[in-house]
Parts: sequence; C-alpha cells; structure tokens
Amino acid sequence: MAKLFWRPFPCPDYDLEGTESWLEAMAGRGYFLRKARFGLAGFCKGAPAPVRYRLNATRGTVLEDNWSAPDGEEAALSAAAGWHCVCARGKFFIYACGDAAAPELHTDPAVQALQLKSIRTDAYAAVGTALFFAAFYPLLWFHGRMWRLLAALPQYLLALGLVSALGLGLALCRALYLWGLARRLRRGQAPVRGVRQRRRGLWLQGVQAAQLAALALLAIALFARRGVPAAQPLPGYTAPLPFATLADLAGGGTVEWDEEDNYIHNTVTVSRTLTAPAVYDFEQHAAIRQEGRPVLRGGLYVDYYETRWEWLAERVARELRAGWLRPGDAAPLTLEGIDEAWWTDAPYGQLLLRRGCRVMSVTFFTADGRGLTLAQALPVFVERFLAG
Repeated sequence: MAKLFWRPFPCPDYDLEGTESWLEAMAGRGYFLRKARFGLAGFCKGAPAPVRYRLNATRGTVLEDNWSAPDGEEAALSAAAGWHCVCARGKFFIYACGDAAAPELHTDPAVQALQLKSIRTDAYAAVGTALFFAAFYPLLWFHGRMWRLLAALPQYLLALGLVSALGLGLALCRALYLWGLARRLRRGQAPVRGVRQRRRGLWLQGVQAAQLAALALLAIALFARRGVPAAQPLPGYTAPLPFATLADLAGGGTVEWDEEDNYIHNTVTVSRTLTAPAVYDFEQHAAIRQEGRPVLRGGLYVDYYETRWEWLAERVARELRAGWLRPGDAAPLTLEGIDEAWWTDAPYGQLLLRRGCRVMSVTFFTADGRGLTLAQALPVFVERFLAG
C-alpha cells in the first residue's frame, strides 16, 4: 500500500469551491487524494498531473470524514462520464477525473442546487441552535445572576461568551455561503474555483481555530471553578473583614458558635478575580456573651463585592436586592457617604449598601425576636462598611 501524506484541509467540508480548488492545486504538485479523516486529507505522491475534483452532496447522512460509498446508480452514472468516487468528507462525496475531455460531473447547476437543499436546511437549523446558545440560553440560565457571575467567575463567562459568539459566526458563515452558492447555481452559474476560494477557507479555519481555543479556555475555566477557594470555618478565622459581624453588633464579647447542621453554617468564602478584587460569602450563627451572659443571639448572612468598575457594582447591587425574599417591600435610605441604600424588616432584616465599587447585602435576624433590630444595628453596619 502506497504511503500517504496527510495534510489538513484548508477549508470546511461544506466549502465545495474551496475544497475543489485546493485538491486540484495539490494534484498539480503531484499529490492525489486517497482518503479523508478527521479534517485531514491523505495523498499519495506521484508525477504532477491535471486532475479535476468535484464534490457531490450525499443523499443520506455521512458521518464526518468516514468512508461511505455512493449508491450503485450514482456510481455507474459517474463512471460512465469518466469520474470515480475517491472518498467522502462530511456530507459530500469527492469525485476525481484525470481525463480533460470528460464532461463535467454536474452539467446542470440547477440540479446541483437541488442536491444541496438538505445541507442548506441543516445549515439554517444550525444558525438557530447557535443563536439560542449565544443569546437566549444565557438569559434563561444566568437570569438574575449574570453580573455576580461576571464579578466572581469572569473567566467562565468570557470563555462561554467566546464559544457561543464564534459558534454563531461559523454557523452564519456556513449558511450564507451555501445560500449564496445555491442562488448562483439556480441562476445557471457554475461554481467558481481559484485562489480567492482557498483564501476564504483559510480565513474560516482561523475562526475555527479561535473557537477551539475558546473551548479550551472554557474547559480550563470550568476546571478552575473547582479550584475556587473553599468555605473556611469562622472559628479560628482571624483575617480582617470589611463588614460587621455579630460580635461587632453586640459591641464585643465572646462568640459561642451554634452547632452546625444541613441548614446552619459558620463559614466564610473569599475570592479574588480580574473583575472583582474581593468577593466575600459570609454566614454566621452564634451567641455573643458578655460577662458570661448572652447579649445577642442570631444569624448573619453577608454578600460583599468589591468590583473593578462602579457600573458593575451598580448591577451587582440590583441583582442582590432582587434576590431578597420580598424585594418589593424594600425602602430606600439616604445615608451620608453611601451612594445607594435599601432596607426591609419583613419578614427579617435585609440591608443593601453601595459606595462606589463596593456593595454589600446583609440578611440579619435574632433568635426569638430578642436583641438588636435591624434599625438599631444599622449604624454599626454603615460605620463598618464605610471603614472598609
């Protein structure tokens, strides 16, 4: 068996003009197609000779780059005209003819346009699918948390956005090319072959390479998401926090931690990203004792974001408030040094503060309704937030 020299196709499988042009140019250099696998063309080497190549749309489904022979009638008609099927690529059979006097494989462009109908239909459907994943899917899946994800996991959203946008671009390129080709064929124009088509194929390959790079970035981002700092137990956590805790609200004292279960935790998660230098997810359930007696018992949840840009902090604040149990009951506050403030005490205390690029959402409650109310604790939350 002759040795095969493998080269990547410089154009996608649906670009029949670019593929035919490239294969004919390779034959002029002494490389003759024998196989097509996984986006690679296998050539045997010989003396340069003029060979015509034509792509014929399959009637059924041919798996990508897997060999499948045309039916007997098609093979017989092609052989009678001096053409033989070399291999299949995508949804096309690739035919070759070394006889310059043999008639064209496709003598009627309008018939060839009809053969492309199913492939065009698939291309249009692919545009709809790509549009769904590029536009509608993010709105459905990330609705209500898009900006918080941009702050906390920017690499994930960036990679996903690139993959979706490039996928949509490639689907549009495919659909527009096939639509334009079918339109020219219906007008009786033959496919155009030449350098321009090969350059177009190389440009599309560059876009495909960018999509593969974006997919790799997405995979890395998903892997990195697993590496997001784990929640740390609050007992023993000594790093300073940019917001008030239960001990701060009580004016100091000894912390007696509540026993943890499926619903109660005492943890803090701290992360830093390119779009947010500091993101805190804080949960505390404890009693604060002074001179051996409890002065405050309750729970405190804090979502804190310090973003790179004020516009991002504004959108994060809007999402955080929308996630409250009763956001419609929240009332605005006017506080000195605070750009935006909202609060509600139904059914429990919730407070949102934003100053510049920093935003904090607090959920606060006391056990059995005893101890500080949110209104009483408000000055402590504001003072600690302003101090950063």
